Amino acid sequence: MYYVEVDVGKWKCRAAIMDQEGIIVEEFTFKNDIHDIKNVAKRLSPEDKVVMKSTSSVWMSVALRPAPTRLGFTPLVGPSP
Repeated sequence: MYYVEVDVGKWKCRAAIMDQEGIIVEEFTFKNDIHDIKNVAKRLSPEDKVVMKSTSSVWMSVALRPAPTRLGFTPLVGPSP
């Protein structure tokens, strides 16, 4: 199992993948479009834990698209504290 953090931007996203010991094993960027989001999702396993963060409402463009549910993910969306 890996922990994946995605910083959602308007045009691109930045991701970091961390193992269970807290070591970052990979960092990369990808475009904020359906093609790149699908490619990243294909790399993940059902056991991986993913968190998305954004400094604006841009996260909605990813979380509320039909793509996550079509790919087997259930987006958990809530207001900022």
